[in-house]
Amino acid sequence: MANQLGRCKQYKKHLDLAFLDASGKKIGEIRIKPNGILWASKGQKGWRGMSLPKFAKLMERGKKQQK
Repeated sequence: MANQLGRCKQYKKHLDLAFLDASGKKIGEIRIKPNGILWASKGQKGWRGMSLPKFAKLMERGKKQQK
């Protein structure tokens, strides 16, 4: 993803990714920007977001996973 974000900065300034459930239906979308991360649930008109440092702190509290 680092490569995608690097290219993204040159062209669009953000990267949009759709989230799908097990049956393939869209449940939301995430937008990664140089200064933050935004989330929009399916059908929602606005975005909710936070800065990258706040997101990093939030993820440090998450369950540890294997790479």
